Amino acid sequence: MLDGASWLLLSLGSAVLVLSAGAILRMPTFYTRIHAAAVNETLGAGLVLGGLLLQVEGRWDVAAKLVLVLFFLILTGPLAAHALAQAARAAGVETGQYQRQLEEQQRDASRKEGEPSST
Repeated sequence: MLDGASWLLLSLGSAVLVLSAGAILRMPTFYTRIHAAAVNETLGAGLVLGGLLLQVEGRWDVAAKLVLVLFFLILTGPLAAHALAQAARAAGVETGQYQRQLEEQQRDASRKEGEPSST
């Protein structure tokens, strides 16, 4: 029973990490990407560490180290994302910059399609 729960947590955590890596590529802006990375990394790593904690049998030193790693991941993941967002904002990265570029490219493409050919 304990092994089954452990494997379930390990599998879920691994799936969250792999799927979120692909989902990050689909996000439109820098800020949504770092938000998704921070949330999913914390959740996936927490599930994996929870599964590992269930495998510890009587080794309290190992369990204590895993709990400390989990604590530091929960603490530092969102803080790192916040620091990245602040640095990007200070550097002038706009929130919808990527979306505006796509809209401009689509407008330019539609204008070129509407122009008569010069041949």
